[in-house]
Order: sequence, then structure tokens, then C-alpha cells
Amino acid sequence: MIVLYLIHVRYNTPLRRVPGPFLASLTRLWKVKTIFTARQELVLLDLHRKHGPLVRIGPNEVSVSDPQALKVIYGAGSRFTKTKWYPSWSMGGQSGKYDVFSDPTIEGHAATKRLLSASYSMSAVNGLDSFVQRPIDRLLSRFEESSRSGQQMNLADWLQWFAFDVIGEVSFSKQFGFLDAGRDVDDTLKAIDETLWSGIVIAELPELDAIRKSPLFRHLPLVGGYDTRLNFIIVGHMHKQQAQRVLSERRQFSEVDRRDLLSRFFKVQQEHPEYDDLDLQITITVNIFAGSDTTSIALRAILYYLISNPRCYERLLDELDEASSTGEMSEKAGLADAQRLPFLQACIKEAMRLHPSLGTQHTRFVPKGGVVIAGTHLPEQTIVGINAWVMHRQEAIFGIDAAQYRPERWLEGDKGLMERHFMSFGYGAHVCLGKNIALLEINKLIPQILRKYRLRLARPNDAGGGWSCTSHTFVQQRNFDVFVERRNDK
Repeated sequence: MIVLYLIHVRYNTPLRRVPGPFLASLTRLWKVKTIFTARQELVLLDLHRKHGPLVRIGPNEVSVSDPQALKVIYGAGSRFTKTKWYPSWSMGGQSGKYDVFSDPTIEGHAATKRLLSASYSMSAVNGLDSFVQRPIDRLLSRFEESSRSGQQMNLADWLQWFAFDVIGEVSFSKQFGFLDAGRDVDDTLKAIDETLWSGIVIAELPELDAIRKSPLFRHLPLVGGYDTRLNFIIVGHMHKQQAQRVLSERRQFSEVDRRDLLSRFFKVQQEHPEYDDLDLQITITVNIFAGSDTTSIALRAILYYLISNPRCYERLLDELDEASSTGEMSEKAGLADAQRLPFLQACIKEAMRLHPSLGTQHTRFVPKGGVVIAGTHLPEQTIVGINAWVMHRQEAIFGIDAAQYRPERWLEGDKGLMERHFMSFGYGAHVCLGKNIALLEINKLIPQILRKYRLRLARPNDAGGGWSCTSHTFVQQRNFDVFVERRNDK
């Protein structure tokens, strides 16, 4: 029977002509195996280089690299629906509630996004400037300490601690204390990393997600831990009952004393009572769970590629120095100031193109009637997805040197074409709600670091070129050690 099943899934399917690894055509365990390579995005890159725009990576799953398919699959009005991969990431545990990321339905996602989008608009985010500046000031004091002592800094750690403290500030006016402690407080980040490792395996095998959300497993740490971890992160390691008390206290004073996201979500509750406290807690938790990792990955990439490319580094310093001397950029570097500097924006964009935070596919079900992609008909309910690491290296879009770091491409080439194929914040209706917060952090921090300090890789000749990368869900950089020197007269 097993042999007959394997023959059926391998050959008795319209996908039999789509090339790919033999094992992948037989079982989803091939995808799970790639997770344990710790660089699954590079596996996909190699497969597309070998096989072309379509690669079969599961019995019913196809990875796509055709640029024309991007809008078809993810664009506005697309009827491609999210797969079972997404609900497994819900922070609602057994409650059945979804957040804007994990909701698998088009209607549910749209409804949640309508509720929350005003809180994340650019005008709203501009009001968070002071919340972001406080952790920046603390981080810069750490740079100053390093420059005076001559001891190297591991930017992989410091930038994640920074991003985490910022999310605490903008979410509920409370830093988590990572920058002050200079360490992973209570192993919070370690716990998140372990959750991501187990989470991506469960996401690839939805049957496991159904089991862990079963009432029979409610009291196991992997499952019951959802609710406790959720409150653990939100209110600084308090129990659930204490979390409710803090939310109640904040609700009394949010109108007067706060302009953070929690205050805005309280207003959403007033206008939409169906958005209850669990919905609010889930929203804040997703902000922290995803926002700290994605932003820190982007910050590391921006600084790493600059340090590794002296020509670009010096050109950016010249632009920043000139903007400072003419008064075009203030000392605290507001978002609007930074966005007026073309080479800075090119460096930010190029680093995020080469190193997107997510190493996995954005998977969707093909809608009724099927679809033709790259000249091949894919039947309805086929799982398809495009990986940002693969799309961002398409030479037809980004040039023959797409694999290289060259910020000038964003100033010289068809910027509109490249923007339409840029996936670091998602795509179409599913662009990350927190995009503007991430841009605020990036555009404020990078100029303030570079105008004052010069960074140098501590181990540029290591095998990894000065850092190491691993991926499960996010493509995390590690061991990014630098020496910090104060720039003359800065």
C-alpha cells in the first residue's frame, strides 16, 4: 500500500512534470529536512538556479521564482488563499482567535487590518519618535563605552536588544531592560528562538498543530505555554491575573498619559467592543514576537554590508556629514530627514534586498480553476509560494549583478520595477502592518550611529566574512563583532 501511495503522489498528478528533488515529490518531510540545514533559503536558491522558475518542493507544493507570478499570487484582488502554514502561528492558543498574520481567510485578515491600520499609519508612527529615541540614546551610550574601552561589540546581540526595547516602548511605554542589562533578560530571546525552531516544523506539518491545540494537550508546556508566554512578554513577566490588572490600570490613564500603541488599541476597543482583551494581547505579542526579529535583522544587514564595502561606507558618510553641516538632518535624525538622503535610502533598500528577514515561502492555495505560471498549468489547491531570497536575486529585475551588494542600482536603474518586486515587508494586501515602525527605527538609528562612530569588523577574514547566519523562520545573523571608534570631532 505504501508503494502504491508513493507511486500515486509522484506520478499520478499534474505536478509530475514540475522538476525538483525526488524525495520532495513523495513527502513533506523533505521540507522539514531543509529546515535542519539552517539555511533553507539557500537550498531554494540553488534549486531554482538548477531547475528554473518552478520547483516541486512537496507532493502538492511548488516554489515559484517567475517575477510575473508575484502579482498573480499576492496582488490586490488575488483569490489565492493562505495555507494551513499560517494558523499554526496564531498566538490565540485554544481560543481559536487569529491575528492579522495568522488568519487564513481573506475576509478575516481584511477585517482585522481595517481595525488596526490607523494605529500603524505613517502619521500615527511619526508620533512615536520619542519612544524610539529613548532606546537609541541608551544604545549610543553603549557604543561610547565600547569606543573608550576598545572592547569589541557583538552587534548581533545589541541590535536585537535594541529592537526589543523599542517594541516595548512603542507598544506600552515600557522597555524590557535588555540595553540596560546588556544581556538576554530572563532568557526571553532564547525562549522565542526555541519557539521559532519548533514552530516552523509544526507549521510545515499542520497535523501536529491540530494535535497541540487539542484540549487533551492544553496543559502541556508547548501548548499551554501560549497563554503564559503571551502575558509573560507583554507586561514584563507577570502572571495572567497581573496582566489583566495592568491592562485595567492603563485603560484608566491611556487617554491622558500615553500615546503608545496600547493606548490606540484601547480606542479601537471602545469603538469595536468585539476586539476584546485577548485580541489586544495577541496583537501586542505579535508586534514583539515578529517586530523585534525583523527589525534587528534589517539593522544588522545594513551595517554589515556598509562596513564590508568601504567605498559605499565612505560615500554614505559624506552624504550624512553634508546633511548635518547644512542643517538638512537634525541631531536626532527624524524619519523625514533620513528619507531625503538618496544614498542612505539606497543602502537601506539594498541591504534589505540581499538579506530579507524571512527565509520561508509565503504559501498560498491556487484558487478554483487553477492557474498558469511560467507556462505550466497548476491545478486548484496546489500550494505555491515565492521566497523573497529567490525573488530578490532575479537578474531580470535587479540586474546581472543581482547577487552583489550595489546600492547604486536604486539610483540608476528602474526603481519602480524593483520596488514592485521587493518583498522584505510582504506584498500587496499582506504588507506588514509594522512596516512604518520598522522604517522609523532604521532611519533614526543608522544615521545617529554612523555620524558619531566608525565601525570595523573584528574578524573580517572568518569563513562567514565577519558574521554567521542561520535560518529556521527568520534568517538570523550571529557573531557580528565590531570595533567601535569615535569619529574625529563627532
